[in-house]
Amino acid sequence: MTDTTDTAPVSQPFQAEVAELLHLMVHSVYSETDIFLRELISNASDACDKLRYEAIAHPELIADSICQYAGIVGRENVIASADCGFSSRASFAPEVHPTVVWAKFAALSEGAAIATKRLWS
Repeated sequence: MTDTTDTAPVSQPFQAEVAELLHLMVHSVYSETDIFLRELISNASDACDKLRYEAIAHPELIADSICQYAGIVGRENVIASADCGFSSRASFAPEVHPTVVWAKFAALSEGAAIATKRLWS
């Protein structure tokens, strides 16, 4: 005779300290802590670069950044601008093609306008 009971799945939250998790990563995947830290910094830098480029296509990301800052210091204390983090010089020998520079400026302006509406409307 078999006794079958249906039990609902129980969700258990994952609990780990960040320091413990980093310790496990460093010691299980990387042979040296320095290599892990270089990889971590490199990956973070790549993610920041991607966000900078995404901000050109999605000005709301710029607005999000401004609004997040305003949430910390108060909207009345913010005179803000944002930068996508790459050259804005449309000089004789530009580092970035002028079309990209102007697209960046347009996104920055649009992002600031979106933030203004969010914060003051």
